[in-house]
Amino acid sequence: MKPKIRRAVKATFDADSKWPLTLLGPPGVGKTCIARLCIHRVGGWRIVLRDEYSRYVQAQRGELRRGTPPWDYAVSLPDVWDSWMSPPLLVVDEIATRAAASENETDWLHSLIDRRVEANKALVLISNRTLDDLGSTYSAPIASRIAGGVVLEINGDDMRLAR
Repeated sequence: MKPKIRRAVKATFDADSKWPLTLLGPPGVGKTCIARLCIHRVGGWRIVLRDEYSRYVQAQRGELRRGTPPWDYAVSLPDVWDSWMSPPLLVVDEIATRAAASENETDWLHSLIDRRVEANKALVLISNRTLDDLGSTYSAPIASRIAGGVVLEINGDDMRLAR
C-alpha cells in the first residue's frame, strides 16, 4: 500500500477524519484489498451493493427467508438493518456498477450511509466510478455525504491483468 494511502486510512480509523472512507479508482488497483486489510484489523463485513439491496427489497416485500423448510422463517426489515449496523466496520463494494439507480436503491444507500455515520460506525465505500458519477447515478445528497468523509482516489495499473 502506498504510504499516502496508508496514512489516510490510518487517520480515518484513528478518528482523525470523518466517515465514510470512500475508495475510488479503476478495477484492479487494490481498493477491495485495502478494505479487506481494514476488516482484518478491526473486524467487520464486506457486502456487495447489488446483493444487499436485493435482500433489502425482499425484506420490504416480506419475501426474505432464512433457514431450510420446514424450519425456515421470515427475516424482517429491522433484522436486515441490524445486520448492516452491527459490525464494527461495514464495507460496501461495487457501488454504482450500473449507470442509473432506482429511487428506492438511492433511498436505501442514503439511509445506510446516514445510519452508519450518525452511529459513528466505520463505513468504507468502494467504486470504480468518480465522485461526480456517483452523484449522477444516485443523487447530489449522496455525493455530498461521501465527500464529507475521506475520499481516496487510487490510480494505477490493473494488478490482476499484470499477473
